[in-house]
Amino acid sequence: MRLPKLTGGLFKGGILRITFFAGIILFVLTGIAFTVVFFTGSRQKGRMQEESFFRILREYDRSTEAAAGRDFEKLNLELDRLEKRAIGVESWLSVLKRRRALALQAAHLHPPSAVNYRLSLERAVKAYPWSQPLAALAAAAIVKDTAINRETEEQLRVFLPLLADPAFNTLRLNLHILLGDFRTPARAALLPPFLFSDGTEEITKDFAIMKILHSDIRGAAADIQAVLNSRPPSDDFIRFAAEYFYDFGDLVRSAELFSYIEDDAALLRQADALYLAGLTENARSIWTILANTIDENSLYNLAVTSKDPLEAAFFLEKLATANSKSESRQQGLIRYSRLLSHQQALALLQNKDMKPSDYPFIDLEILKRNSQGWQPGRQVAETWLLLDRHPENEDLYEWAAWLMFYHHFYSETGVLFRRAERFQFAGLWVKFYKAVQLMQEGDLDEAGNILRNISGEWPVYANLGRILEYERSHSRALEQYELAAAKVQDSKTASQIQYRISRCHSAMGRASEVLRTLEYAVELDPGNLTAQLELDRIRQR
Repeated sequence: MRLPKLTGGLFKGGILRITFFAGIILFVLTGIAFTVVFFTGSRQKGRMQEESFFRILREYDRSTEAAAGRDFEKLNLELDRLEKRAIGVESWLSVLKRRRALALQAAHLHPPSAVNYRLSLERAVKAYPWSQPLAALAAAAIVKDTAINRETEEQLRVFLPLLADPAFNTLRLNLHILLGDFRTPARAALLPPFLFSDGTEEITKDFAIMKILHSDIRGAAADIQAVLNSRPPSDDFIRFAAEYFYDFGDLVRSAELFSYIEDDAALLRQADALYLAGLTENARSIWTILANTIDENSLYNLAVTSKDPLEAAFFLEKLATANSKSESRQQGLIRYSRLLSHQQALALLQNKDMKPSDYPFIDLEILKRNSQGWQPGRQVAETWLLLDRHPENEDLYEWAAWLMFYHHFYSETGVLFRRAERFQFAGLWVKFYKAVQLMQEGDLDEAGNILRNISGEWPVYANLGRILEYERSHSRALEQYELAAAKVQDSKTASQIQYRISRCHSAMGRASEVLRTLEYAVELDPGNLTAQLELDRIRQR
């Protein structure tokens, strides 16, 4: 028996199978190779197209830089060629950037350049309808030199939802304003909230100011603080925030913010904030530093806050000899002159480098010096001459009104008010003195109405008290006199108000309060003879 030739059969069938599997593997590898070659070729082709586009772009830029003349038609044709090679939003934006520059350059010389820019922009938007940068350019092109009509409004309304990136918030806000979406609160409330909270400094400042104007002080503070917390703010925004806190009462916070800005103006404002916050010595430390550079504001502030008269005189003298004509120096001259004798003061105030006729407050101080001993009639006459030299200085008119009422020259006040009205002076002093004049004429009701609409300074409260006392409303008059007493600074005036308070207590039968207020009135001003006589009369009962 012969054994079968198993070995020969095995090799014969194995070769066929190996050949079959090798063919499959070769086919797959070939497919992979073709695929790799295809995609590699596509990438190379895309890269070549991109390189070709940017090469032509660079050639265009070189040609525009090197061109001696301005062949705008040729440049537009080159941009047409570039546009056809644009392979994405970025490359099309590069073309549009150059089209826009060309349109601006050739605004009057070649109007078709502007037309080509708009047409290219339309094609770009059509090719990439969801591109935010292209939508932004298209919206800007629509509103440029174009009235907002129904057609343009419809176009802009299409672009607005596309501008979702916070970088376009300012543009969106401008478009909403142009479209009238802020005309009513109801329409404004429909706008997306993120427009107003993108954190950009300029928008935050604008909306903080709007909130302040609408008395939303806390809302403005929250917006400002959000910018301060979010990222390192610019010096300009820090200054804005510091001024906000300065104006609305957080003076220590204001001083802290001013300290972050490295310039003398911020340092001076920091000192002002510290002084108003009651930290006088801290403020004086800063003023001392600034005074070394002959800063006139600092010299003046050091003088008026000094507790030592000799030190105050030193700073005022230094300020008086400064070579400037600033307001601080003017006020320093006036204060320093009050430390000198009559002749020395006049010599200082009438120096040649600052003619009194050019500086109203120095002119007024000279008048006050010279009027000592003059009769009231001459004082009023010289005051009219002072007003003629400085016809539009409202502060001088306010002082003139005080003088005329003090001397009871009521016939002159009518002329003064007519001149104030002609110059459109709107200070509260006009209303106050008109109310006083009405009181003199017996029209207490109208005088009271005017006084109630004036912010409360002590003369307002005191005169309201006089009206109410005349009307025998003693309890209400007492309230007004006490408000005046809390605000008045001058001891003689305070003594007179205390005497008025004693009259109210007397009318209400409060004997012990009458005695107490009269004693206080005499303590404040021993020269108040009316209060002294009344006090003596009560004690002799």
